Amino acid sequence: MLDARRVGAEVVVLGEVGLGRLVGGEAVHQEQRHAAAGGAFVLQDVLDGEAEEGAVLAQHRHDALDDAAEASGHAAVEHDDPDFAAAFRRCGALQRFRAAGGKYLLVRNVDNLGARLDPLILGHHIHSRCAATVELAPKWPEDVGGSPFAYLGRTQLIEQVRYRKGFDPNIVDVFNTNTFWFTAKALDRDFDLGWYYVEKEVEGRRAVQVEHLIGELTAFLSTNFLQVRRSGSRTRFLPVKTPEDLHAAREEIADMYDGGDGDDA
Repeated sequence: MLDARRVGAEVVVLGEVGLGRLVGGEAVHQEQRHAAAGGAFVLQDVLDGEAEEGAVLAQHRHDALDDAAEASGHAAVEHDDPDFAAAFRRCGALQRFRAAGGKYLLVRNVDNLGARLDPLILGHHIHSRCAATVELAPKWPEDVGGSPFAYLGRTQLIEQVRYRKGFDPNIVDVFNTNTFWFTAKALDRDFDLGWYYVEKEVEGRRAVQVEHLIGELTAFLSTNFLQVRRSGSRTRFLPVKTPEDLHAAREEIADMYDGGDGDDA
């Protein structure tokens, strides 16, 4: 089982060879999941309709600074930084994937049980001819997260950490689920992403982290924004972060995997 505290995202890698069978739905149920020990991305190849061994892509790991460390001048809390695009390319995994004929990638939060391989969304991404497709969900009152906004001449994801003081994010009624489909060749370059200051609680202590945001790739890539369902059997947004979340979502999970119609929104 993947450890959601240490694994920032899951990368499902699709090869062009098996695309016809995948779109036909035959390969979707043959996925294999592999556990990752420590901070890592999990990669999975689907070639010619068969799931191959998963590979582990190490993330960058940095020290986060907590209150005690700030006073002493030494970092004291270790934290994983899910800097996907740079890590995927720097370790050579992107180049090996492309050399083997791979074309498309799905990147999702590992705790989102709804973001499964879907041949319809993959086909939609390909048909859009965009470098990226971002899945958006209808925004509910308690939701916290970024949204697409027109900024600097293009529509792009802007996360809350970037909002100016007093900005009302509710002018947009959808938010980023952190599920992305990428055309692989578009990631084979450097991106001048910003660094953002974030405060978090790690093992009961306040810590600060300076991080990149994967959504900021939309400032550099042609992007297709797709609103998806967030309830019912066809939901694509079902985050489960704690055992309590899992227990509360049991009926929805059963509905999703049993294929019932349900009430979708």
